[in-house]
Amino acid sequence: MSSNPMQRKVKNSFLLGMFIMLLVALLIGMLLFMVIVKPMLNKKKAEEGIQYATVYQLKSSVKSGNEITGPMLQKVTLPVTSLPSDKKLAEKYDERLQKNVDIGLGEENIAKINLDAGTILSSSVLTTMKDVDKSWRLVEYNMITLPTMLEFGDTIDVRVAFANGQDLAVVVNKQVQEINGNTITLLLTEEEIIMMNSAIIEAYIMPSTNLYVAKYSSEVVPEDHGEITATYMPTAQAATLLVNNPNILKEAKENFNARYSKNGEFRNNINEIAQRYEEAKDLNIEAGVQKQIEAARTAREEYLSGMSGY
Repeated sequence: MSSNPMQRKVKNSFLLGMFIMLLVALLIGMLLFMVIVKPMLNKKKAEEGIQYATVYQLKSSVKSGNEITGPMLQKVTLPVTSLPSDKKLAEKYDERLQKNVDIGLGEENIAKINLDAGTILSSSVLTTMKDVDKSWRLVEYNMITLPTMLEFGDTIDVRVAFANGQDLAVVVNKQVQEINGNTITLLLTEEEIIMMNSAIIEAYIMPSTNLYVAKYSSEVVPEDHGEITATYMPTAQAATLLVNNPNILKEAKENFNARYSKNGEFRNNINEIAQRYEEAKDLNIEAGVQKQIEAARTAREEYLSGMSGY
């Protein structure tokens, strides 16, 4: 039986209403997908693309030259992008066992510099006992101008300032191992000892030269100091000694040669100043060395006097 016009009108209105409801629901669904679902899917996809690595993190601080042992460490898993490029991996995947296995620090387990708790270990802050025994020495210096607030464990550069305005780094990123009055003790390689001796003699020759310590901010941890290199170029005699010294590692000699080639102009400028003191050179060196010896003798006597009080 055919429907009357009124029934057809009601039916059409109902169908139109259903169509509009479906259209609105579709639009709401698309909006929800764009605002909520899609960002969640993108985040999950991004997380799946991040590479992670399990590394060693210090649970307690370690002084330069000290051995790092198991109880000082904890394993943490972090995104590779947040880790040093020379990170020390704590685990690696074993194909035979089909699982991750511990690696350990191996021989590279001595702190090159003071390390704070929370530090992620990397090859740049570690060395081996073999290398420490071969080329590192504790050396005392009493002729360097020290900052008023210098303390044991501070990170420093030793710099030399010349009369022409040149201010060059002799040794960099070192920790004060001991401090007693005007005497500080540093842990140095054979190369660094030669560099220091050259700078000291030049400071004696040229009285207008200042050999001094520049202290790092205590707010900055050692691994955040960035790429720091020495810029001071030693005398020709010291450079020859350094290159021919069998106690200096091959890598250190190559680094020195590269630095000398790059910064050789600094040496020319120093030579120009040194020529002004040519006639008084020997007397200036003698006076400086004698003052150094006397200061060392006095410090030693004070140390022994203090020991006798116990």
